[in-house]
Amino acid sequence: PLLNKKINYVKDFTPFRELLSNWTIQQGDFTKLQIRNARSFYYVDPPFFRTYTGYSPSAFTWDDQVRLVEWCTSFDDPIVISNSD
Repeated sequence: PLLNKKINYVKDFTPFRELLSNWTIQQGDFTKLQIRNARSFYYVDPPFFRTYTGYSPSAFTWDDQVRLVEWCTSFDDPIVISNSD
């Protein structure tokens, strides 16, 4: 059972300004991202596969999932990929 029926999203990140000051947040085709610093941590959140496709103007296919994993494994840095599946 769902414990919390309402998610209280944070809308003001001002208190976290110092903590986030060295972060880079990018969106777009993952193959075109600017990878700036070696020895960084990456969190990758691609469009959902199958369950919800409204985040992207075109579907993020199984082949895109495979391309993403192959691309991510080309780096030595720690990477976390999230997805609905």
